[in-house]
Amino acid sequence: MHSEIIKPKKKVRGGVMVSHEKNTKDMPVKRIPAPETVTLPMRQHIGAPCVPTVKVGDTVKIGQVVGDTDQYVSAPVHASVSGKVTAVKEVKLASGLVSQAVIIENDGENAMLDFEPPKIDSKEDFIKAVRASGLVGLGGAGFPTHVKLNVPADKPVDTLIINAAECEPYITVDYRECLDNSWDVFNGVHLVKDMLGVKHVVIAVEDNKPDAIKILERIAEKQDDKDIVKVMPLKSKYPQGAEKMMVLSATGRKVPPGKLPADVGCVVLNVASAAFISRYCKSGKPLVSRSLTVDGSAIENGGKRLFETVLEMARFANAKLDGLYLKSLRRLPGRTRKNCLRRADDGDGDCGHAPPDFKEQQRDFGVYQERYERQKGN
Repeated sequence: MHSEIIKPKKKVRGGVMVSHEKNTKDMPVKRIPAPETVTLPMRQHIGAPCVPTVKVGDTVKIGQVVGDTDQYVSAPVHASVSGKVTAVKEVKLASGLVSQAVIIENDGENAMLDFEPPKIDSKEDFIKAVRASGLVGLGGAGFPTHVKLNVPADKPVDTLIINAAECEPYITVDYRECLDNSWDVFNGVHLVKDMLGVKHVVIAVEDNKPDAIKILERIAEKQDDKDIVKVMPLKSKYPQGAEKMMVLSATGRKVPPGKLPADVGCVVLNVASAAFISRYCKSGKPLVSRSLTVDGSAIENGGKRLFETVLEMARFANAKLDGLYLKSLRRLPGRTRKNCLRRADDGDGDCGHAPPDFKEQQRDFGVYQERYERQKGN
């Protein structure tokens, strides 16, 4: 059956019409050499930080767990290079928070664990596999994905919303994901859809990305014979991609204050997260790297790269950095939830995106943790 483009159920009021500086939209993703050392914070996500599972002197391989916890709202941290653990210590993150971190000296061998695709025969197996992958929301908030997908039985979910809006002025990571890995996106969408048993899927894309809309619609027509997956162009404005606004646009439902999308029958998943789930279920390789956008008026070689540290990002993109800024960058570890680095030549640029509202993060964390404790009690 034909899979059609659909209009938003309800228009989001307000918002800001920002200029769209999508300078890197036509640039392919490039990978830089791994750095000599990596710093892996145990706080890679919203929720409980991990506890280091390795000690100084240990030899690790790519994909090996170096941090974990038994707390529900959390996700394991994996080594992104092979080598020797040289330190386990506290570091200050870009947000100002202090976190335990594992520092690994890269041996240059790129030795990986022997990955195997996870065995998935049930929804429970699927949730465990997503947790084991270390996946947290790749849209920037960093919420552990297995928690979001583990919807309680008393909250029936009928709609999966794939967020490909990417309303920030500079970022083009999700746009390139739609173009370069569109089949991974759809395989991930159908896997999540089947595991959650949802009846409707909406892929929401801002209308300033016509190429992404076109390719997603074309694949939906070929792959979705039951006409469940719909592509929804949204008006380009900020913050159209915010989760609760996305729910309003896609379904017309309003998420009440202090509640979550699941409370109104929805699960919202970033498009890159959906694509990663597909790749992980086929390969078993956990989340050890990600794409991000490097752009701004001080960047000569802007583009989407795979980086380990903020300093490596800036150097590879030939950013014009003064000594003070360079010094501060050297101390900032890279994190899986960062999706951009913007540097302006007037000195007012920021590294990474502005951190989300901390109070709202803590509230959502509390809601999920309380729900989990309630489930355990039953």
